[in-house]
Amino acid sequence: MARHPWKKLLWLKQDYADNYTDSSFLSQLKKNTTVANYSYVKLVNDFALIVLHSSTIVLVSIVFYGVYHESWNPVIPTLVSTLITFIFWVVYMIISYMNNLEVASVVGTLKSSLLILFILLALSPVLKSLTDSTSSDSIWALSCWICVVNVLFNDYVIEFSGATHTSNLSKNLALSNAILLASRLYSNLAAFSFILFCIQVQGLFPMFNNFTRRCQMLAFHRFQLVAIVGGVNYLVYSILGTSALSCWIALQGIILFIGPSYFIRLQKYKEELQGPWDPVKPRISVS
Repeated sequence: MARHPWKKLLWLKQDYADNYTDSSFLSQLKKNTTVANYSYVKLVNDFALIVLHSSTIVLVSIVFYGVYHESWNPVIPTLVSTLITFIFWVVYMIISYMNNLEVASVVGTLKSSLLILFILLALSPVLKSLTDSTSSDSIWALSCWICVVNVLFNDYVIEFSGATHTSNLSKNLALSNAILLASRLYSNLAAFSFILFCIQVQGLFPMFNNFTRRCQMLAFHRFQLVAIVGGVNYLVYSILGTSALSCWIALQGIILFIGPSYFIRLQKYKEELQGPWDPVKPRISVS
């Protein structure tokens, strides 16, 4: 008498040994169903966000170096960043009204900005003396580690489909680093100006850049990228010299061009197995 065909049912008693493996056992197995064919050019554009974020961190570090070691006027970088932030805010309001997007009122934005300014101004004496009992070497080392963690854990928003929730970890790390470095400056005004500069560069600018990319203003995004990266490269050359600039450009090249190529090569090692048993959900009858 012919046996019934084997079925992949554990609860069904069948005329087969317990260790029997049928030829159709893996017929529904799927492999690497989510592997995408990445475009190198698309990945270069995505990895450019890492270069942009790293450049803002280097910009903050250079401004601190100039104020701390070169006796720069701390108010000037803050005035420049404030002017640029105001221009970006005007652009943001215009684009939002043109696209019928919901935005905060001008009065509400003004109140929030003034509140932040007054809080920073009031806390500047406290923040300046925050690390008086800590050695400078410890401050520099801790600041370097914060910057590294900031780059690694920043939320590089690439796709804006649907509702997006971005992590604030990077902004919190940037603010912590700003407070840490500001505590080594020579006056309350210097500490206030530097922290405000950091908030604008590492807090408000990434939000505006994400907004321009969400609105598909890619040309404007590339302008911001070239302006920030080019300006930082010029400052690195002016203050630290050719050797530092060469190392910095080499690091940018590795991130921008070698990183995407290496990422594409890693895809061939991806092993994702998906069978009919993976997406099954229990059926719960409500009676």
